Amino acid sequence: MWYFVLNSNCLLDNSGQQIEVHSVPLAIFRLQGKLYAFQAYCPHRMGRLGVVGLLDHPYLICSLHNWKFELQTGKNLQTSDHLRTYPIRESENQIWVQLEI
Repeated sequence: MWYFVLNSNCLLDNSGQQIEVHSVPLAIFRLQGKLYAFQAYCPHRMGRLGVVGLLDHPYLICSLHNWKFELQTGKNLQTSDHLRTYPIRESENQIWVQLEI
């Protein structure tokens, strides 16, 4: 099911936010106009990716210990600890994420 996350103007390009939707913590980002949604915490040391995550196309980097993840897939380039990704879309100036709750 698709859930409203926030208004489009609340997520500027090259930025991210840590949010919670129906008790599911998420990190969402906009880079070069494209939206991405991930599990909220880095699997290494539980860094809050919406706060400490750095965008370096085509990667999301946890600034705590420099773990690097592919933006498209959540694949970790250092280990097998990948990020869960979520479908995300923008419609009529609103951002929506698909969750299985």
